Amino acid sequence: MSESQVTRSARRTPAETDRRYWAFLANPSTYRIQDAVGALPEDKWTAPNGPVKLGDRALEWKAKGRDPVRGIVVLGEVVAGPVPMTDSDNPFWIVPPPPSDVQRRVVVRYVVPARLPLWLEENKDPVLAELSVSRAQGTRVYWS
Repeated sequence: MSESQVTRSARRTPAETDRRYWAFLANPSTYRIQDAVGALPEDKWTAPNGPVKLGDRALEWKAKGRDPVRGIVVLGEVVAGPVPMTDSDNPFWIVPPPPSDVQRRVVVRYVVPARLPLWLEENKDPVLAELSVSRAQGTRVYWS
């Protein structure tokens, strides 16, 4: 390890060294992710398993569905949860879950860099293609 790597490592806080990075998958046939990102500063995401915690970082990946593109729509930070909660009042569901649909969810504060969305089909970046979420279908959570 170089001296600069050691110095950078020594400056990290305990929260930074424990931080995980998650990819939340948005299925465009069930959720209007791009509309949600444009309207909401924070959003709830189902996290049925995995040690998601406050301060973790996230990206929201739009699956291909019937649309011609898939990729990273927005970045974010976990600001609450995971706790059992519903999301039936969210207006961006195409078919909202019933109010009785209580699941383990987190709240993610959105961060929208100028260069997003980053579509896999247009970007051809090998890093995007290597993400496990790039081959995903349905609504799962992926982590690294």
